[in-house]
Amino acid sequence: MILVADSGSTKTDWCLIDDNSENKFFETKGFNPYLNTEKEITEELISTLISQLSNTKITNIYFYGAGCANEKLCSIVEFALIEVFPESQIQVEHDLLGAARALCQNEAGIAVILGTGSNSCVYDGKNIIQHIPALGYTLGDEGAGSQIGKQLLKAYLHQQLPKELNDSFQEQYNSNFSEVMETIYKKPFPNRYMSSFCPFVSQNISNPFCKALVKRCFEDFFVTYISKYDNIQSYTFNCVGSIGYYFKDILKEVALQFGIKIGTIVQKPMDGLIKYHTKN
Repeated sequence: MILVADSGSTKTDWCLIDDNSENKFFETKGFNPYLNTEKEITEELISTLISQLSNTKITNIYFYGAGCANEKLCSIVEFALIEVFPESQIQVEHDLLGAARALCQNEAGIAVILGTGSNSCVYDGKNIIQHIPALGYTLGDEGAGSQIGKQLLKAYLHQQLPKELNDSFQEQYNSNFSEVMETIYKKPFPNRYMSSFCPFVSQNISNPFCKALVKRCFEDFFVTYISKYDNIQSYTFNCVGSIGYYFKDILKEVALQFGIKIGTIVQKPMDGLIKYHTKN
């Protein structure tokens, strides 16, 4: 049987694909080799995943994870999986390759992640052939939830929100300057905090201010990344992630501005990964 994992820093979605295509789904904590040690990953796998698998024999494991950006980082996750599944064939890859396989299968295309953070690549149907590095929420994350939330917070604190939005925001969050500054600069995961304001933007997307804000962030993303790739008009544009999914109408509008054909836009990659590994 095949075990497929899509892992972020917060949680990991697992799917057990058996020979009869009766798939079973599980969830554990997220594993990011920038944040977690091999020991921590091993302990979590033993305490939460093994019991759910009920002694099922796993032949192959395909793990796609945030932070699995090079061989050294991948090995942290790989060695933990080997410890727990010593008889399985294990492949650990970056979540961007997982997104590309899920979205494009064996066809060439532009593959994008737009969630709390953002990332992108050009995929030839087998491998990533072009990639401009994502720089995280401090230097990058254009088009991501962290950027959209950041721009909303700036407008709120600078008193630039239209009155109806300002009143609604204040009523919903009751935030003030000191609270925002302390959370962003003194507490962990400021990117998640900034991204947490995206539901407010979504709720008010009919307001011209919110629509323009999201559109600017997507345009930043296209200018910074997508437009730098070669022959972009020859590929479809494909996206996975909650931000791309919930704001897909605006995302499609911006893609068309750049002359790019729209492909697949989904919230999560697991269905596509199941299809890919069943077929391949």
